[in-house]
Amino acid sequence: MMDLWFVVSLLGLFLLTFVGGGAIPMPVSLAVVALAAQHTADGASHPYFVVAVATIGAAVGWYLLGTGLFHFLPQNAMRMAQQATPVWLKVLTQRFPAATVLVMNALPLPWDPVRLMLVAHKVHPRQFIVPLAVGRFIRYSGLVWLGSHMARFKTVALLLTVVLVASIGVKACERWWQRSSARV
Repeated sequence: MMDLWFVVSLLGLFLLTFVGGGAIPMPVSLAVVALAAQHTADGASHPYFVVAVATIGAAVGWYLLGTGLFHFLPQNAMRMAQQATPVWLKVLTQRFPAATVLVMNALPLPWDPVRLMLVAHKVHPRQFIVPLAVGRFIRYSGLVWLGSHMARFKTVALLLTVVLVASIGVKACERWWQRSSARV
């Protein structure tokens, strides 16, 4: 039987993936790993609930928020999205849109430019909701597996977190230095 904390955390995960499934990058991967690690440690492992809730939240969030973007995003924002996308990604997306959406959503990347680029090219979000859901299912299944085996990988997870935070800090300091040097 699921305890109240697990149900509340699944609701929070749904809200996080709902918002993260739209155009706003959210730390969904960390939440999925942490939730799987927590509930495996408690002995009440329900990884399929975590995967299902995260996948449904991302798909529903993208469909609703992506449809809103499709109808209400100004044309200048569409042009900026088209210009900011690398050429190789444009070619892949235009030739294989469903496969590109599936792969980009299966990878644990913090942001998926392919969906926004398709919307910028006036492709309706409902046309790639299935590849998005399948890709997110693959992503979240891998993250839940990682989270449920976190006890074995604590050192690796800690090392990866430190490297990630350090790289973000180095990049932020580099940008700050460039801006302060440009002002002088």
